[in-house]
Amino acid sequence: MKHRSAKSFLGGSILLVVLLVLAAALPISAQSDEKVIRVGMWSSPGNMSPINADSSYGYFIVPFVFDSLVTLEEDFSFSPRLAASWDVSEDGNTYTFHLQPD
Repeated sequence: MKHRSAKSFLGGSILLVVLLVLAAALPISAQSDEKVIRVGMWSSPGNMSPINADSSYGYFIVPFVFDSLVTLEEDFSFSPRLAASWDVSEDGNTYTFHLQPD
């Protein structure tokens, strides 16, 4: 009888651990409007400045945190992103970006 109790205890313990792991992986609130991106990384992303990112991890994280005024297309043309439109001065030295209203 003791042998069977040990097996039952072990099986129950394993089941409990599996259920706890699954519960930890589930979102806290299924009805939340919060949008979260979780990314597993081996080390710190370092400098996350969009201009001075200093590691491959930083370069990976930057697009998730920052957006850009325009997007560079495959044909090397630009399409609007945060900017609805833009104007270039006659001398080509000044760019004026008009932001999206929302």
